[in-house]
Amino acid sequence: MKQLALDESEWSDMVATMREDNQKLRKEATQYKEINRILLQENLDLKDYLEENNMMPNGTCVDLKDIYAVFAGTEEEDEVESDE
Repeated sequence: MKQLALDESEWSDMVATMREDNQKLRKEATQYKEINRILLQENLDLKDYLEENNMMPNGTCVDLKDIYAVFAGTEEEDEVESDE
């Protein structure tokens, strides 16, 4: 049992490592969200262009707005939590 008990410096090191990992993962998540946003907008613009020029095959594409609508609620919850 004594070997399993961590002293204060070991706990501090663990917390510092977890904090660094957490910051790194948050930064990556933010970057991937931005990439995802850009690609979604490009896909929507491309679909609009194809539809305007009657080049869109019927029923071959999914509605991207419906797919991403499931994430709309999570962004609002994140904003509410950050405001508090």
